[in-house]
Amino acid sequence: MSWNYRALQHLDHDGDPYYEIHEVYYSKYGAIEGWTANSVGPAGSDPQELERDIKLLKMALTRPILKAVVNGEREILVEVEGAPSSDSPKPRRPGRLKGKITGEFLGGE
Repeated sequence: MSWNYRALQHLDHDGDPYYEIHEVYYSKYGAIEGWTANSVGPAGSDPQELERDIKLLKMALTRPILKAVVNGEREILVEVEGAPSSDSPKPRRPGRLKGKITGEFLGGE
């Protein structure tokens, strides 16, 4: 399993979008398996590790923005249409969630 940081679009109580960074986890085939329920911030055990984490967080802004949608009885992540993205290669199309990875992740039954 692999992971990276991704920007996710959320809607506030008025239906207006806002964005946060989350960890997104992928299967060995590149399908999205899950994501953190809460947004994440930079962390590190020393200043150099903190700087590396900040760089990884910034990379999330070079990838297409995602949002959670309900597909049947499950939530999946899909790209936000019309959202800005870089010219970097796009990740594989998100797959269906196969269930919770831990209690900290969304999706599943």
